[in-house]
Amino acid sequence: MKKKVVVQVLVGLSLITLIIFAIYDDSKSTEQNYPEKVSENSQLREGDKFPVLSLDTLEKVKKDIDFKSNKITLVNLWATWCPPCQKEMPLIEKYYNEYLSKGFNVVAISMGEGRIVVENYIEDHSLLIPVLIDPKMVTQNKLGVHGIPTSFFVNSEGIIIQKHNGELTEPQLKRIINSNL
Repeated sequence: MKKKVVVQVLVGLSLITLIIFAIYDDSKSTEQNYPEKVSENSQLREGDKFPVLSLDTLEKVKKDIDFKSNKITLVNLWATWCPPCQKEMPLIEKYYNEYLSKGFNVVAISMGEGRIVVENYIEDHSLLIPVLIDPKMVTQNKLGVHGIPTSFFVNSEGIIIQKHNGELTEPQLKRIINSNL
């Protein structure tokens, strides 16, 4: 009995060490470039200009979010460990695939996790949506977000047309997309 408990504890500690190493290893190579500063106490609202964000892709390429190429872009803050995020991700993927050619885009920003963890989740769930990573959660503070998932719907001018805190449902997502395309 004692031997089994010791083995379980050692396995658990090993897994935690690997996760911490993966997050630390990815986060030290990721730099954020935020030319526009939003007060840490402010929250972005409908009608506000979405700030410029430059984050790493899973391929370790720095990328700015481009709103001009699309009629509407969903910027979704999420994490692989978050149950509501896990539940809404297949729905977001479905609408991304269905409406991409009509001007709807998605940028999913993973909060507080390293590249390897996010990459494995994306692969395991066969997701095609564009993903950026923010292991230090600078984006969450910059946008005044206090929880995930949080979604911003942004028009081609970079103006927030809708902000949604919490899990998106299919009727909500469909209504927002259809009323803005």
